[in-house]
Amino acid sequence: MLEDWLLERDDPRAVIVQLEKRGKATGAMRVREQLYPQLLGPDHEAIVNHLYAARWRAGFLREVHFAGNTTDGLRLLGAAPAAKLMRALTISVPAPQTSEALAHATAFVHLRSLTISSAHVQPPIVSPKTLARFARLTHLGLRGAYTSSGEIPGVRSLVIAPTRHDLQQIPELVEKCRFPDVVELTFDLRNLSEPIRDEDALRTIAPKLATFNVQR
Repeated sequence: MLEDWLLERDDPRAVIVQLEKRGKATGAMRVREQLYPQLLGPDHEAIVNHLYAARWRAGFLREVHFAGNTTDGLRLLGAAPAAKLMRALTISVPAPQTSEALAHATAFVHLRSLTISSAHVQPPIVSPKTLARFARLTHLGLRGAYTSSGEIPGVRSLVIAPTRHDLQQIPELVEKCRFPDVVELTFDLRNLSEPIRDEDALRTIAPKLATFNVQR
């Protein structure tokens, strides 16, 4: 177990583990903040200031919602020691450079769930090559974001939520992208004031589809 491993070693995060085990959440948070330079790196403020929500365990980030105006902090998060055990990441950055920032992330090796959210006129386009770096990824959420042409294996649950700015991306997605392992597909259309013309065509991106949901 992670906590036992830390307690058996002279690791500064062991103090956090001890406090968490005793239910001292405030004390654990204070110690964690003191250790930010070690856990997040010398530029830790650029990360912390953009953590819209975060769940920590034993000095490691487990689930993160990162929200900012640029991808600078996201790049730093992608190299932070505390991000090496992260399971779920939601990104809300109105910048098309999101894919490039993810392409350089070395810490997200255990990522299982990734959601990219943007209401920007120019949606982020994430390449299959970038997503392939996250070998354990099984859930992908594209909210105002898309993938470029290609095949994205491994993902089993997919959520696509277009905005009114990017409806033109839907036909290209249907024509050029495939998710061969997706069994559950959800189209969240609650942000749209006009219907998508051919909803049945959306099913073609996932040949193994078992569940197809449309939210209005």
